Amino acid sequence: MNLHTTDWNKFRTFYHVAKAGSFTRAAENLHICQPSLSRSIMALEVSLKMRLLKRSPKGVVPTEEGKVLLETVDAMLNAFLRYGEKLNNKSEEPQGLLKVALLKTLPNLQMSWLIPKFLKAYPQMKLALVDSDRDVGFSTYQFDAAIREFDENAQNMEQIYLTTSHIGLYASAEYLQLNGTPQKAEDLDEHRLVALGNPENLSSCSVNWVLKEGLTQSQQRSPSLCVSSIPEMKWAVKSGLGIAALPEEYVAENLCLVRVLPDIPSRPVDLYYVYPTYHKETKRVTAYGEFLADQLKAFNPAKTEIKQEETRVFGLKSGFHPSYAQQEV
Repeated sequence: MNLHTTDWNKFRTFYHVAKAGSFTRAAENLHICQPSLSRSIMALEVSLKMRLLKRSPKGVVPTEEGKVLLETVDAMLNAFLRYGEKLNNKSEEPQGLLKVALLKTLPNLQMSWLIPKFLKAYPQMKLALVDSDRDVGFSTYQFDAAIREFDENAQNMEQIYLTTSHIGLYASAEYLQLNGTPQKAEDLDEHRLVALGNPENLSSCSVNWVLKEGLTQSQQRSPSLCVSSIPEMKWAVKSGLGIAALPEEYVAENLCLVRVLPDIPSRPVDLYYVYPTYHKETKRVTAYGEFLADQLKAFNPAKTEIKQEETRVFGLKSGFHPSYAQQEV
């Protein structure tokens, strides 16, 4: 075993494969082809003279030797990260690249108008707002923060309330003329529905409540079309392909869309700015969250204070400490 001649990138590649539990997902995360990634792992195993990964029914998992190496590489990556943040924090103003994950299954688009204002306020910052197909665990250090729903089971995470999006049912006037307008929730059984996400796991997306409206807990309607993002849902509805649950702010200026079953209350989806606690002193991470919270609070200050108080009380009960837990609200 000769660690002095082993390429550090091979250790990094191993880390991403072990964390992802899949060569395919790791290759997507690293933006490299899977054969190249596989060759890198094989070369590392040959260099270290030990097997690091083994196949399982769900993908790949580290061997006992691999677990030890994974912990070591994780500690090294974390040390590099902390060192980089110390260098950036020497500046009085936040600086550097901030990578924020935006889940495609959540209505984040309406925050885009704040980007120019933020970059003007923080000229040394760079933003990368990246759509993500799945929730972010931060374990692979791909993202610094994310915008997503509150997670009461999250450990060592800061969660800052931003805003609430209200989801109602909509269809195009053309679709309703051809197929009729549902008068009660049960009528949705006879209509074409547009859903968001993987057909095998639609119930995990809060936007898909139309699939269960008016049914028992164990029942779920089958959509006629599944798409990967809310803008695509909006396009499908405008094209007359069916009924979908859309954020009200997405359809405010689209007169061609009609609210369906208006007597059914719209469903609220609370959005939070989330980042690992180890970034609590990282200026470039906290600056963006504080900026978003401050800008969005102006639209509904009372609702923001209520949500912050709810999060603070939850933190006191569970041991979770949001970044504003010690502030007066």
